[in-house]
Amino acid sequence: MGGYLSSSPFGWPDVPGSIGIYQTSAVNRVNKPVGEYLQVGLRGFRFAKNGATELAKGKLTCAAAIATDDPDLINIVVTATAAAGDYVVKATVTATNATTIAANAYKDGHLFVVDNAGEGQTFTIKAHPAVTIAAAGSATLEMSLYDPVFTALTTASEVIISRNPYNGTIVHPAAVTGYEPTGWPLITIPANEFYWSLVWGPVAALADANPPTAIHQGVIPSDATIGAIEIEASGSVTRRVGYAMLAGASGEYYPIFATIG
Repeated sequence: MGGYLSSSPFGWPDVPGSIGIYQTSAVNRVNKPVGEYLQVGLRGFRFAKNGATELAKGKLTCAAAIATDDPDLINIVVTATAAAGDYVVKATVTATNATTIAANAYKDGHLFVVDNAGEGQTFTIKAHPAVTIAAAGSATLEMSLYDPVFTALTTASEVIISRNPYNGTIVHPAAVTGYEPTGWPLITIPANEFYWSLVWGPVAALADANPPTAIHQGVIPSDATIGAIEIEASGSVTRRVGYAMLAGASGEYYPIFATIG
C-alpha cells in the first residue's frame, strides 16, 4: 500500500474496510467500481485507478487519451443476437493497426445502444477477455454486463463502447479541451494504484501564469502548464472544473472549489 498509512490526523474517516482518502492501494480494497462516489463533509471524491505514471498532489488529472491505434468502438455492430434477460453482448471491433485489447480494459465502462433494435439502452460492462485484432482486421469482443439486456439486440443493432474515465488516470496535459478532467489527488499516487480523487469542494490546485484575480471566477484546465488550472476566459466554451475561493498567484497552489462532481 502506498501513500499514508492512516487517513488523517484530524479524524477524517476511512471508508470502512477499504481505502481512506489519504491512502492508496495496489489492489481494489473498496470492492466497488472505479468512479464510485464518496462524500466527506464538503468534499466529494471518485474512486480511481492511476495509470502507469506517478501523480502529484494538487495537480489536475484526466482520463487517459485514446491512442491512435485503439480499435474503432463507435457505431459498431452487434455480432450475435442478445435476447432480453441476457447478460452478455458481443460486438465486432475493427482496427487500422494490429492491436490487442487487454482483458477488462473497458471494465466499469459503458455500452451504449445507439441505433436500430434496442436503441436507447445503456449498460455498465462487468468484464471481458483480451482480444487481438490484426491490422485492418476485426474480432469479436464479448462483454459481460452487470445488468441484463431489457430490449433484445439484433445483428443490426449499433453500439458504442466507452472506457471508465477513472480507470488509468493521468496528469492533465497542457490543453484546455480534448480531455476528461477527473479531479485532484490529495497525496502522491504511485503508478497503477487505487486512490480517491477529489472532484467536489475545496482543494489546493496548481495555477499557471494566468490565475484567477478575484473570488468566484471560473477556472478551467491550463493550456500552458501540465496539471494546472487557469482563469476561464469570457465567452469560452470549455469544461469548467471549479471556481476560485481567493485570487491566485502564478505557479502557486491556491484554494479553489472543485465542481467536476
